[in-house]
Amino acid sequence: MLTFPILAIAQPWTYGVVLHYPMNGNCEDISGNGLDGIVSATLSTDRFGNANSCYSFNGSTEFIDLPNSSLLRPNFPFTVAYWVYLDAWSGGHVASDYVDDIYSGFWVACNTDGTINQNYAQNGAIGSSNRRTLRSNMSLQTGQWYHITAVYKGLNDMKLYIDCELAASTYTGSGSALVYSGASGNLARKDTQGNGAADYLDGKLDELIIWDREVTLEEVTQLCDYSTTVDDVGTAHLGTAPHITSAIASRGHLSVSILGQGAFALQLLDPTGKLITTQRFGASTTERSADLKLPASAGVYILVLERDGSICDRYKFVSTDN
Repeated sequence: MLTFPILAIAQPWTYGVVLHYPMNGNCEDISGNGLDGIVSATLSTDRFGNANSCYSFNGSTEFIDLPNSSLLRPNFPFTVAYWVYLDAWSGGHVASDYVDDIYSGFWVACNTDGTINQNYAQNGAIGSSNRRTLRSNMSLQTGQWYHITAVYKGLNDMKLYIDCELAASTYTGSGSALVYSGASGNLARKDTQGNGAADYLDGKLDELIIWDREVTLEEVTQLCDYSTTVDDVGTAHLGTAPHITSAIASRGHLSVSILGQGAFALQLLDPTGKLITTQRFGASTTERSADLKLPASAGVYILVLERDGSICDRYKFVSTDN
């Protein structure tokens, strides 16, 4: 099955992805691990203005349950990345565990002053002695999107990136172990106050990705440019410019129909822009077909149509039937 738009899992930065939620109309995991979220939230408009392309949370009752899977209880190193939009300074963003009045697993959240904290804990009562926290020195502003990357390399080796820049941060807490409770986690909800009440996100989340490895600085810089939203070049479908009329992925092959004048090339790329395969066509005014072999791993890919060295049509898509 192929759907426009979205993207796949291919090296380099996609290596080691255990969960990937594009949030384009649903909370399905496109990593291939089947870790779909259970939604109690509202679809909303993403940072590009696309409707139903992220999730909004009301700050009091809305959240997304993560599946209870060992894949979401990684050992060091691991990485969590996502886009967030704050309507208010509040709440958990991503949490591996949810147990009342217990610090366990890992989580990333917003403090009441707008700073961001990434944490791990040793499955003990709420308190600084049971957690280790890296807290940003800067505060996020409400009413705008930010990209957050939290790298957990080791017990006292964490890195927090805001908009793909390493954020000046301060360690707090004296927790000395990463211990999971065995309970499932949440998006947009975490109990961090020890009063039996959850801290909910008032805002939006998009493009959540979790890796079972450390993501490098080079890979982090790619994430701010990465998107699984529709990527249709402005010159596409204008005049006689060649354009893609249909595309179907099945049994490891991508069947594409193209209409347009002149000689052109159809390219299949991975999310980083690395060329996978090319098919070239001579001058013609008729509709033509291409059959491209897809990589073995399902996920996100980019289809590019070029004529005379200029891009005239381009899409991102998700292949789930490899």
